[in-house]
Amino acid sequence: MSRILHKQPRSPEGSLTSVHILRSDPLSGKSPALQTYQVALSEAVTALELLRIIYEQIDPTLAFRNQECNQGICGVCRIKMTIDAGSQQADARAGKACRSIIQPGTTVSMQPVDMNKVIRDLVSLF
Repeated sequence: MSRILHKQPRSPEGSLTSVHILRSDPLSGKSPALQTYQVALSEAVTALELLRIIYEQIDPTLAFRNQECNQGICGVCRIKMTIDAGSQQADARAGKACRSIIQPGTTVSMQPVDMNKVIRDLVSLF
């Protein structure tokens, strides 16, 4: 069961967070391509909340697993992420989007956990 958790409406003011998402649709025959979104965040959010903001306010064609167990144990929302907060750049690693905290003003790259099993965008087979 999917659900969207709504908090207070976000102010359009805040630090711009750059989100680079590897978009792909194997059925289209096109090569995967990086798409960049600029999102104004005034507070820290989880990566899953950030994807919901992009989906609801910027690009409703973005595909991702929009559900969570609220405990961080099911792993349905796993994606591969790199979070660059200026001087602290990390390698891409798989993580749970519902538990990965994104600070305002950071740069985030997201891609499916397994590129060989992509259904579309960030959705891949388990």
